[in-house]
Amino acid sequence: MRLRSLILLGMLAYAVALVFTFPAVHLLRWVDPAPAKLFGVEGTVWRGGAQQVEVNGIAVEQVRWRFQPASLARGELAVALDGRYAGGPLSGRVALDWRRAVHLREVDYRLDARRLVDFMPLPIAEFSGEISTRVDRLTLQGGTLGEVTGKLRWPGATLTSPLETVLGDYRVDLDTTERGYRAVLEGSGGSLGANGEVRVQGDGRYDAQITFRPARDAPSELVQQLGFVTRRQGNGSYLLRRSGSLREFW
Repeated sequence: MRLRSLILLGMLAYAVALVFTFPAVHLLRWVDPAPAKLFGVEGTVWRGGAQQVEVNGIAVEQVRWRFQPASLARGELAVALDGRYAGGPLSGRVALDWRRAVHLREVDYRLDARRLVDFMPLPIAEFSGEISTRVDRLTLQGGTLGEVTGKLRWPGATLTSPLETVLGDYRVDLDTTERGYRAVLEGSGGSLGANGEVRVQGDGRYDAQITFRPARDAPSELVQQLGFVTRRQGNGSYLLRRSGSLREFW
């Protein structure tokens, strides 16, 4: 190898090392990470963390990142992330490709169901159990949501207030369709079985159709409350049908 090539290779290696060992807090003075806001930044671009990262009002705490050098071979810049959201552990990978599309992959999140009350507009019910969520893939391009696949599992979903009963083992599978997205719900093994789906179009309009089946020993109060928000069918099940826009919720 010629001397010039060795010098150029050495300069390139030095530049790469300088970038990824550069203190992350100094880099943020030059690079605007909007829409994300980072607080309490420490470490380097290669390996570091922040006390809190906020994106569109969603705050993730105790964030740690690790650069994934193998992603460069795929034309991406990717980091592995760990943190906590609403008290639950969160981990996964975030990548930015040459088209400036953002990819979330293999994102795992666990939430104590008792924290569901924090997301309700009114504290009308309380729950227990652990909800596990897995986002296999989520793509954002220019602020527009692209492909999404994932699943949610809530084994032994339990209602603790205003009455106490085991609802069952619940699961939701999310995938992408030609016109938007589809979430399929199934629940069994407790006092309230369920099955149905929610379809969401690209413009945010949704259509939900879910059938609930109270068990024979389901608490009468649960069945009574179910009748207030659903329509009883001839076979003893209860049908929930809703349509509208997701914009109504934020």
